[in-house]
Amino acid sequence: MKKKKYDEEVKKAMKKLESGEDQVFWSGYIRGLNQRFKPENFDSLDFLLWMELLDSVDSERRNKGRGFEAGFFGPARLTTDFLYSKAGVPVFVDWRGNVLDYSEGFRRFREWHGLTRKQLAGLCSVSHRAVEKWEYKQGSRPRAEALLMLKRHLDNVLMQRSKKQ
Repeated sequence: MKKKKYDEEVKKAMKKLESGEDQVFWSGYIRGLNQRFKPENFDSLDFLLWMELLDSVDSERRNKGRGFEAGFFGPARLTTDFLYSKAGVPVFVDWRGNVLDYSEGFRRFREWHGLTRKQLAGLCSVSHRAVEKWEYKQGSRPRAEALLMLKRHLDNVLMQRSKKQ
């Protein structure tokens, strides 16, 4: 995420907080943004503790965890969670848990992470034209192998980040 986008997102979240709109969610959202943009200020345990809030029986804590997840992962995350995925094939999910179609998921994901189509294509071992076609719903859907490669790369990035801390 670029600094400008980070600043815009924090500003948006601060307005929501000040308006009193779902303060628990938006405070978690800001924490997720900060951990994503300034990882040197956090350790891996902090990330895990915030993500554990998603499983809380307390609705307020769960909502704070949803905010953190939305701030950290952005408007689309790639998951193999059995609640969304069939046979372990990764799918894009928004922070509300809605499964996104691949074109919307790739576009949101790429923009949030500040990637060009060419960079995203490299992570999936496909051509940048393939990513462009996926985003514009032209031609076939992405192969499961391409999605799994992208998911593995993201998991590795998170693992490397936690090892540094």
